[in-house]
Amino acid sequence: MTDLSIVAERVINSAYRARGANQGSPIAAALRAVADELVPEECKPNLSSNHILHNYPMFYFSYCERKNIRSQMLAIADELETL
Repeated sequence: MTDLSIVAERVINSAYRARGANQGSPIAAALRAVADELVPEECKPNLSSNHILHNYPMFYFSYCERKNIRSQMLAIADELETL
């Protein structure tokens, strides 16, 4: 088998665990693992530093984009769980 990166191993292992434990869709589990790796949950940016204060629109937009992508990925995983 091809050598996998650590992230790829985590994704495939989550799918195998879900399948082996009959805990919903392995595809959904893998998608959640991808979301956790690529777009982890994070706190909303605050105005505690001057750098963020001057660049807040950029930081906030980027945060919103990441949060939206994560939400979409998890919504797909939820949908796959119903299969």
